[in-house]
Amino acid sequence: MKIILVRPMFSGNVGSVCRLARNFSCTGVRLVNSSPLDWEVVNKFAVKAMHTADEITLHQSLAQAVADCTMVIGTTARTWGDRDRTMDLESFSLPHDPPQSADDTALVFGSEENGLTNDELALCHYLVTVPTSPEQPSMNLSHAVAVVSARFASLFSDINHDQGHFKTAKTRSRAKSGELEDLIQHLHCYLDDIRYLNPQNPEHIMKDIREVIFRAGLTSRQVRMVRGIISKSARMSGFTEKNKK
Repeated sequence: MKIILVRPMFSGNVGSVCRLARNFSCTGVRLVNSSPLDWEVVNKFAVKAMHTADEITLHQSLAQAVADCTMVIGTTARTWGDRDRTMDLESFSLPHDPPQSADDTALVFGSEENGLTNDELALCHYLVTVPTSPEQPSMNLSHAVAVVSARFASLFSDINHDQGHFKTAKTRSRAKSGELEDLIQHLHCYLDDIRYLNPQNPEHIMKDIREVIFRAGLTSRQVRMVRGIISKSARMSGFTEKNKK
């Protein structure tokens, strides 16, 4: 699993997350638009996981950070969009065709101050909430990472203590997040060309389309097929495709 921290503010939290990544055999920590960090503090809190801190990668957007992942799990304290996509952490179960490897999964956490934005939540295939007391609903970032990482570690498989990695079943190859985002952008441009979208509020429909695509669990081959259909339809309709990736 990969841990993605969006706009983290405190060096101690980042260091603690590096240690947690080591605890649960996560394959990396990625930071998106991070505040300036004190790397001495990061290494201090990382304790024996300093090599994980040394391998942190920096990204300018969440889309970039999860582009190579096939399942993106966002964390939030609120219901967003389709209620079926937002569920209690303990109630969450893996889809019938989970990623081929736990390494293909991203666990996404927002900033200590404001969490994830609506645009960032839209990039997540599933959303989970951690049940807490209404008297103190918010959690420290590193504590939230610990709870969520432990849950997903147990969901994927038993930990092989000797090898330090997760055993996972062989499944079909799901499309990566970047491929799905390119498909959504391609479809958005086409629907805009044929004037299907409301120009005043195109995201009203695109939000539902995004959730349909996420639910479908498309493979890379299926993404290419759908994009081929869109391109063929555009040509037959006499439209010149714009902004196609």
